[in-house]
Amino acid sequence: MRANWALHRRIAEVSPSAILRSVYISLLELIDTHTRGVGGTETAPLPDYVAARYLLHEHLVDAIERREHVEAQRLIQQHNNTEAAR
Repeated sequence: MRANWALHRRIAEVSPSAILRSVYISLLELIDTHTRGVGGTETAPLPDYVAARYLLHEHLVDAIERREHVEAQRLIQQHNNTEAAR
């Protein structure tokens, strides 16, 4: 979980928008402070969920590195879709 938040922080740190960067990093700090743990569900056991999220994050980082904005946006939408996340 800490690695996940660290990745999100790093992505925020490279944002060209100082305002969005500041707001997002502040939100990450708040979430990190109040998160006690994570668990799986009947339909998404924790190991399966973590593996799927890891792969999604890996693809997102690759798209950002290649500056494939359309692909990065698609992956961000997939990332933020609560059905896909759980």
